[in-house]
Amino acid sequence: MKLYRNKYLWTAVFYMWLSILVILTSMSFSDKMIQEQNDGLRWDYLQHFFLYLLIPVFFFFAEGAFLKNLIKQNYKIFLLGLLFASLTELQQLFISSRTYNSIDLALNIGGYIIGIPFGKILANRLKKSKIKF
Repeated sequence: MKLYRNKYLWTAVFYMWLSILVILTSMSFSDKMIQEQNDGLRWDYLQHFFLYLLIPVFFFFAEGAFLKNLIKQNYKIFLLGLLFASLTELQQLFISSRTYNSIDLALNIGGYIIGIPFGKILANRLKKSKIKF
């Protein structure tokens, strides 16, 4: 069995990744952990981008993660991903000690959108490769 071609393994990774993102964005932090905001480039901006870029990458590795059986139109899956990326940031409006940041929201969505062609190309190249695990 080729590990990187195992649809069931990548489906589990995909759903675990979504769960981890929901948990991380739902956590409330103490006042000691809150850092002062600055106007420059912050490390968490890159984190938002790359964490959400991995969603479509894992989706394509999982060959649809069984969502294509439930939702036939690709645009609905795309919209579902955009909704997830938006809601995980918007929920911070309702969590104490968390703050909503429109830049974080834009990076969530941007990472997700850029991850779609990146994940599709990467998954297709891995399918065609002759690497053995």
